[in-house]
Amino acid sequence: MADEMSKLEQRPESSDLQTLHVGLMAYGQANGWEFSIDETTEGEDRWFAQIEGPSLSLYFEISSPKMVVGLASFLESQRHGSINYANEMEIGHFNGSPVRLLRDNEFRDRCFLTIQSKGMSNVRITVSGDDLDAFSNAVRQTQTEINCNE
Repeated sequence: MADEMSKLEQRPESSDLQTLHVGLMAYGQANGWEFSIDETTEGEDRWFAQIEGPSLSLYFEISSPKMVVGLASFLESQRHGSINYANEMEIGHFNGSPVRLLRDNEFRDRCFLTIQSKGMSNVRITVSGDDLDAFSNAVRQTQTEINCNE
């Protein structure tokens, strides 16, 4: 029973209705924000990210845990106003729609988490100030755990 409770079941994004079994690979948290990476425990290797914040809960597929390294660098560059990074970063997919982090060109302490469908619909979530700092810290902690597990 304990083994079953440690697994999270998630439906795949494709038309395949098989239930995936995933387990926690890495986790970070700071001031009400959590960022975690799950990996499949059987079958094809797949990875998922979960972002939890005071008013946000998002679970989506990522191409690889190495995305976390790029995400941590992107967030760090945002805090320091670096112009050496792109203005956006695709971090995964939600039901086939890209999940991106967009840099704000007006305020250094603000980013937008977006999900853009193939149509005109989209979701845009603002992460700024102390929330952006906390999210960045949670991502860095997750990155550290991934590096330790390699």
